[in-house]
Amino acid sequence: MVTGSSPVTATLRLDKLVRDEQFRMRSKLNLEHVQSYEDSYRAGETVPLVIVAQVGGIFILVDGWHRIEALERLDVREIEAKIYKTTRDVALWMAGMAALKQGTPLSSRELRKVFRAYVEAGKHVLPEGKIKSYREMSADLGKPIGTIHAWMRKDFPIVAASISDVASGKLQDGPSGRAHQHSHLTSARKSLQQLHSSFQAMIDADDRRVIIEELEKALSAMRECRR
Repeated sequence: MVTGSSPVTATLRLDKLVRDEQFRMRSKLNLEHVQSYEDSYRAGETVPLVIVAQVGGIFILVDGWHRIEALERLDVREIEAKIYKTTRDVALWMAGMAALKQGTPLSSRELRKVFRAYVEAGKHVLPEGKIKSYREMSADLGKPIGTIHAWMRKDFPIVAASISDVASGKLQDGPSGRAHQHSHLTSARKSLQQLHSSFQAMIDADDRRVIIEELEKALSAMRECRR
């Protein structure tokens, strides 16, 4: 699991564990799975540790929703967990990877949620900074290229526009010097995408309001520059 840190194993109180629905890729819990885990815990069988992301001082559940539900049914107050210290975006992708590896296939709606986590965590970008092709993203997520393309256009239009520019040759080096001409456009689009991802990760309504107000001021200043 790519998280940027090595995990530590520790005991956590369940009432200190944040269960944010954004990190649950499944639309709902499977009660048969919950019962199976409950039976295993009651019988003293070995059960895989739940996975938790430590984001700042908050412990967020990213894998183990059925296990936690089973433990609460048994009135267990503490759980041993594997904890990764990471960022919120990477934690979202950890939850997405866990869902992809589970045996039960994801619905289209659930897989789209995994796709959003994939992009927000920057997994659509290669190590050298180049955006992956739709074919490469399709291979990563196990969904048709056309579907990935449609989702990108709808959910991340700035990224989709950048991919279109690369495909059309606008960002390729050549005698015309187009790569140089579009360098500022590429940089601006990347910054906007980073802003969009950070905004989506915000929970506090006041923080979101501040960003919107500052963005409106920036847009006003940009419109003045056009005159």
